[in-house]
Amino acid sequence: GATYSFIDPFNPDDSTTNQLRGNAELVLTDRIKFGLYSQYDLVRSTAIEQAVALRFVSACNCWHIDLGMSKTTNPDNQRINIRFALTGLGDLAQGWMYRNAAMMGQTQ
Repeated sequence: GATYSFIDPFNPDDSTTNQLRGNAELVLTDRIKFGLYSQYDLVRSTAIEQAVALRFVSACNCWHIDLGMSKTTNPDNQRINIRFALTGLGDLAQGWMYRNAAMMGQTQ
């Protein structure tokens, strides 16, 4: 999938939003899926957010677990995510941020 969004491209205060978002899902098996997501700022020519994830679906199709990694540029964060979801009931999510290599790999 892909979407393009913009807000007032002729705005004189330079707060123009001009973004392209894309996502893709690859079904590896009936119970394992791989996903990609990206958001790109066309005004500043930079990636805003990027993410990858693996989804493991139960045999009963009543729950799934997502394991993924995402990176944002403003603020500059990288995160490892784990999400457990019960179909129709909701989910529990946990994310761990870690700083880039310039910050010497310290965890938060």
